[in-house]
Amino acid sequence: MSEIGDDPVGPDEGFELLRPSLTLGGDGGVVLAVSGGADSLLLLVLAGENRARLGRPITVVTVDHGLRMESGAEAEAVREAAAHYGLPHHTMKWRGPQGSGNLSAQAREGRYALLAQAAREASAGAVITAHHQDDQIETHLLAAERGEGKGRQAAMRRARALAPGVTLLRPFLALARTRIEASLRARGLEWAEDPTNRDARYARTRMRAILKAMPHAERQRHLARIAALAAARDQLDSEVAAFLAPAIVDTAGMVSTSLGEWRGASPAVRAAALSRILTAVSGGSKPPTAFQARRLAERIGEGGTFVATLAGCRLEVRPDRLCAAREFGRTGPRELVIEGGAAVLFDGRFEIGVPQEWTGARVVSLGALGFGNRVNATLPVIVSSGREPLAAHPQALARLGAKACPLDIREQVTWRLRRDLPAGPYRLLDQNAAKAPRPVGNELTADYLRWD
Repeated sequence: MSEIGDDPVGPDEGFELLRPSLTLGGDGGVVLAVSGGADSLLLLVLAGENRARLGRPITVVTVDHGLRMESGAEAEAVREAAAHYGLPHHTMKWRGPQGSGNLSAQAREGRYALLAQAAREASAGAVITAHHQDDQIETHLLAAERGEGKGRQAAMRRARALAPGVTLLRPFLALARTRIEASLRARGLEWAEDPTNRDARYARTRMRAILKAMPHAERQRHLARIAALAAARDQLDSEVAAFLAPAIVDTAGMVSTSLGEWRGASPAVRAAALSRILTAVSGGSKPPTAFQARRLAERIGEGGTFVATLAGCRLEVRPDRLCAAREFGRTGPRELVIEGGAAVLFDGRFEIGVPQEWTGARVVSLGALGFGNRVNATLPVIVSSGREPLAAHPQALARLGAKACPLDIREQVTWRLRRDLPAGPYRLLDQNAAKAPRPVGNELTADYLRWD
């Protein structure tokens, strides 16, 4: 943990900060997420200064959310800074919010989705962001203030899975904001300031003011607390990975697992495992609350046969087995408009390859067409502007007859289930093929079932 100070980060220290992240990111290139703020600009500068020593293809990406008039000019300033170091730069524009909901959360999800897309297009295995020590403490304090569980209070991971085959890396988590700004001043560089960072309506703005005035000793106590919580989270992750070993994901994205060891596990492991199952199967980004997961896990532990719904999932519980499937709900998964020949992510559960000629078509659920049972009603179907089926998930084809062809599709529930866990003996099960399940682990980040 760094001491608070204002001594600039030089090229050599920058290399030592970035080098471990590149190791975690595996082989291939890297994408730098650079908005033009002080922290991300320093990330660009240090990578540029060490370009030859890092020995990886580096692509700079700016996500323009289009929420402020200045965003276009800020992206152009980043392009010029990248050009100074001979680094390619791309600006990716967010489509904007889809429906109602928290704008900040939607913008964050959209940003990470675009960064993952940029990594795939650049054949990069890692996206590097400039989250720093102050961000880490803010995240911890805000989680504690909201009464969230210890896992959330452990704040950000140094490395986490962003998308299949793409790792998100944060090499600056031990670097204080004061050193970041001092490093840019020492180089005579100016950075962009997002005016929302001064808007008192935002909780992070208030927390940053508290952190700026925080005594050094108190700051160090928070950092020690974060480190202890992170170690506990790592231990829980290992136990959850072992607990979920019997889990099977079928081609429809349904998870089933034996309950043979359920009563013998600790309440924390049972609740964490159940939360993972629900989040993976629902395709959502927000897990159930710790209280909800703990209460339902306790009910499962009491035995018996029952059906429950939570966090967009329908659970069928028997004395020896649990099955979780995506719940259709009132309206079903949100429809998608295809905007060109590229992969699209439907409902957070299925990555679908779409040819250029399907531009303008929509991805809908089978249930939205009036077909399907509790399980396959949520499976994806490509429909024309006149709602005629063009292609569908293989398990949905039976209800559509000869009207559609099989989709090029990869389920992502398995990846979501084991995201950020130590490599474990999870299994993919193709119920339509005469072949045995095969082991997958975190080292196999692009291992999917595929139908041609």
